[in-house]
Parts: sequence; structure tokens; C-alpha cells
Amino acid sequence: MNIINLSGLDASWCWLRDEFKHTDQAWLHYTMQSPRLPKFLLKKDSIAWAVAALLAVNKARGGNAVLVSHGPRPAMYAGNITKCINPNLLHLVYSFNFTDLPTGMQRKIMTKAYQQPTKFVTYSSVERTLY
Repeated sequence: MNIINLSGLDASWCWLRDEFKHTDQAWLHYTMQSPRLPKFLLKKDSIAWAVAALLAVNKARGGNAVLVSHGPRPAMYAGNITKCINPNLLHLVYSFNFTDLPTGMQRKIMTKAYQQPTKFVTYSSVERTLY
């Protein structure tokens, strides 16, 4: 099984990979830090997130895989892309929390994207109730 991480952390970080060295699972990591985009681009971070999510979801198309996105922003991009490319992909959203809840158009986009993931993990029952 492929475990595919999507986060904003360094490309060398692979979450729990070292805890499962004894298994035959492949651990892959995609990050918005990887794409080399020109500095003059508007919405550069959004483009980087979209590229990383597209690469991660595309890698999972081969079959036996689970996508783990870390945080609400990666989950938004991965959820929307997965709905189009690989709607049955198992998708765990880990460390799902907001400093400020989204509003307006961003809330609508996130609401649609968050229908795709299989499971969400929050840090507290207060957050679970809030979201």
C-alpha cells in the first residue's frame, strides 16, 4: 500500500514512515514547498498547493493507496482534485483545525472539498463539535 502525505512541511518529512520501516508500505511525501515557481506570480502559494495536491492524487491513481493530508488547506486542494480524478481514494485529513473559520467563497469551496475525505482527525472534542 502507498501512503501518500500532503503537507506544507519540508519534502524530507514523512510523518510516521520511520515507525513502519518493517512493512512493505511505500511512503511518499508531496509538499507545497517543492514546486519552483517564479516569485512574481500572484497567488503563488495557492498554485504550489494545487500542484502538490495534483501530484499526490495522481500518484494514488494506481490503486492501493491512502492519501493523508495535513491541515485544512492541503485537504481543500486534495479533496477538490480527488473528486475529479480519483473519487474513491481513501483520504485521511490529519490535524484538521483552523485559527479563523473560513467565510464567503472560501467557505463554499472548502465545504465542497471536505465532502470527499474519508476521515478527519482534530486535536480536541471542542474542535470536532465546532467543525
